[in-house]
Amino acid sequence: MTKTAPTKDPEHPLYWDYLEWSDRFVTQFRKRRKALGYTQVQLEEKLGVCNGLVAKWEVGLRKPSMFTCFLWAEALDTELRLVDKDDKENRPSPDLSV
Repeated sequence: MTKTAPTKDPEHPLYWDYLEWSDRFVTQFRKRRKALGYTQVQLEEKLGVCNGLVAKWEVGLRKPSMFTCFLWAEALDTELRLVDKDDKENRPSPDLSV
């Protein structure tokens, strides 16, 4: 019997948390892309991904891998960080502004 990846299994206890996290993450990337004045096509060219993929990420049809998120952050001159859940001082603001 093969196991289903937690990110693809709605019965997994973290599945819905992952989807919410992913949506918030993509929202931040989209806001940053727009703030820098990049089109989706320009970002695709910077990332070296196929046409239409950024649009699919941004509307939720596809979920970027963690490696892709790293590349996306680099392309937008940002960084990914792990922050302790209890470290309220360093947590991003809930409004998701960039």
